[in-house]
Amino acid sequence: MLLPYFINAISVAIPSTLALFFINDRLQAASYAGAFLATYFVAAAVGLPLWVMLAKKVGALCAWRWGMLLAILAFCSAALLGVGDYSAYLVVCIAAGLALGADLALPPVLLAQMIQHEDSPSIYFGIWTLLGKLALALSGLALPLLALLDYQPGQVAGPVLAWIYAGLPCGFKLLALYLLYRIRPHTAGVNT
Repeated sequence: MLLPYFINAISVAIPSTLALFFINDRLQAASYAGAFLATYFVAAAVGLPLWVMLAKKVGALCAWRWGMLLAILAFCSAALLGVGDYSAYLVVCIAAGLALGADLALPPVLLAQMIQHEDSPSIYFGIWTLLGKLALALSGLALPLLALLDYQPGQVAGPVLAWIYAGLPCGFKLLALYLLYRIRPHTAGVNT
């Protein structure tokens, strides 16, 4: 579970790092940045209980896979957006926020299912948290990558920003999803 969790965390961290650059320089919607971010986080909060309910019906692992699919669909469309696509981006924020609810709620459930009674939960959750922080730190490498590709903050951004903001995370999310499909619930100690 560690590798898919880590790769998925990178896929979430990159857009978090680049969101304001994308909103300001690609969409040219700086005045709507607060509304977009609020929509995303409200959708995530709404999504949390929905994913928990779904996990009770189909299992946490299956529900997390579905959440990843929703995130991929939402973010692939964001890679195609440009100046003035405010309504379309609002839909992306809602769908991606709902998908974030799965990323927030379900991996800790899967981790808790894997911990044996004789194990120390603090070690598991410590490593889990460390991987999340490392993913966030690594997402900062997107900024020098954009600089190498001639992106200049504060100017109208070309498609390179959209592809690093949305396309690259989709690639990481697809890899994490592939790795999750290779996990057999009975061998990982989790319920489907």
